Amino acid sequence: MSGSIKKITIYKIKDENTFTNLAFSGYTLVSEDTRNIGDTSFEYKLFFLNRFSKTPDWFDVFSDLDIANDNIPTSQTAGFILAVKLSGSNDESTVYAFTGGIGHIRLRESLAIEPRFGVILAEIILSLPELKGLTQKDTSGVVNFMDRVFRTTYNPEGDVSNLRRILTNLRGKLSEGNRFYNDIGKSIQAGNALSVTGTKTFSELLSFLVKVDDLWRNGQQNIRIPQLRCIEKKFEPDLINRLENKLIEDICSMPNDNNALFIDNEEMGYLPDRITKYKLSLGRHDLTPIYVPTLIRELSTFPALYS
Repeated sequence: MSGSIKKITIYKIKDENTFTNLAFSGYTLVSEDTRNIGDTSFEYKLFFLNRFSKTPDWFDVFSDLDIANDNIPTSQTAGFILAVKLSGSNDESTVYAFTGGIGHIRLRESLAIEPRFGVILAEIILSLPELKGLTQKDTSGVVNFMDRVFRTTYNPEGDVSNLRRILTNLRGKLSEGNRFYNDIGKSIQAGNALSVTGTKTFSELLSFLVKVDDLWRNGQQNIRIPQLRCIEKKFEPDLINRLENKLIEDICSMPNDNNALFIDNEEMGYLPDRITKYKLSLGRHDLTPIYVPTLIRELSTFPALYS
């Protein structure tokens, strides 16, 4: 009987062109092939983490003691990355990646992944009663938790509709009446990736991938969790630069009698809602904080700096 896996995590890769020369530091390509199911073609590459062992973190507490090297504990760490290029009858192709163990660490370091991929799928898969927990961080840095295990009287209809925040992850348990129960799994965890529990063989992984791809392209939302856009600085430098330039333009165009700067822009997710003063730096030296009206007045006299 074919082996199976009980939990799997899937990411969507933003640039499909990376698949051709795909490689991961510390990982070995152990298998690559093409399979077909109906009109769908799956080109896959499977990578295993090279043999790797580490000393547990708690050993540092005892490192000053006289302990023989033979008695120092080590643990073996495993990981895999299964990249799959899915091509349909319309010649469109998309790249996804399954990970297990610590495979997700190297994948996220190496490739640009689709942000909020798992959250978007979760909003399609789950109904409100199946939403069991979520974590959001608001723009002041406050982290807000919702856990229905401890809050049995929680009203998801009310709290889900509160202020926009940055949603970091959510959990849900599918009921047997959920139409995705057999194709997706028993429960899910979602953030930038989608993790599902439910036994799957290799062939069932490919069938699961077809279902996920269809939901991504054509799925309709059951629930909507308002939130700010989370910007990944590593993979979106152009967007960061555009936002910074727009912010400078807005500051320079403000009337001098304004006492504060209000930001009402969903793309400014990591900035505070209200800015009352700035701290300027020159090289490694911090300058005296300048209140916004003074800053606006000073900036307006040097328009050439921002042309």
